[in-house]
Amino acid sequence: APSAVGATAVVGRVVTVQGDAVPAADVVVATTGMVLADAVKAVLEARRLAAAEVILKPASRKWGLAVHGTAGADGGFRIPVTEEQSVALGTGQLFVGAIRAPSDVAVFLTSELQSGDTHVGDLVLPAGARLRVRLVDAAGAPVKGASVGVRAPGIEAGPLGGPQSWIRYRETASDGVAEFAGLPTGTGELHVDTVQWMSMRMPGIPLRVGRLVDLGDVELDPGASIAGVV
Repeated sequence: APSAVGATAVVGRVVTVQGDAVPAADVVVATTGMVLADAVKAVLEARRLAAAEVILKPASRKWGLAVHGTAGADGGFRIPVTEEQSVALGTGQLFVGAIRAPSDVAVFLTSELQSGDTHVGDLVLPAGARLRVRLVDAAGAPVKGASVGVRAPGIEAGPLGGPQSWIRYRETASDGVAEFAGLPTGTGELHVDTVQWMSMRMPGIPLRVGRLVDLGDVELDPGASIAGVV
């Protein structure tokens, strides 16, 4: 059935923990936490989203909608939602995220789409946690071009699902180093994928606001996967 909300706009402000405005932050409004996670990943990968981007979720075989906007000089944002988009977004739970790539972590909240302007309040961007790792082979030589992901605490899936995390990816540089900033706080997990070595995971990484976690040199073993706790 068509939404009774009609055309509206999602209104709010992106600020730091000190209450200062965060200009030019990306803001995404999405139908589900999973669609929001995909849209945030696109922002982190520096792929600019169209004003409205439809994302197919193969697992559910349903289309999800992500509406994208940018905060102004005062951190404020007003993202127009057409009547057609409001039907896709529905009248139930709404997922809103803000991010200032690449240094500040996305912050997510849920609201409900309302007639007229939908006010979601302040989205607060904390400083986030940092992580560094250097991948080497058995001879101690740096491994370039490995895909390194950090799975960190993130989006709540909403009433129909449990908590979900999201992964931020980097490729190791010529010196074998991958660095991450603006990670959500909590307990993270490192994932490494390469062509020559088996996949590696390292759970139990404590992520704290403003703190650098340096894992140092991590040797990749071609014969076994690694699981360890920091």
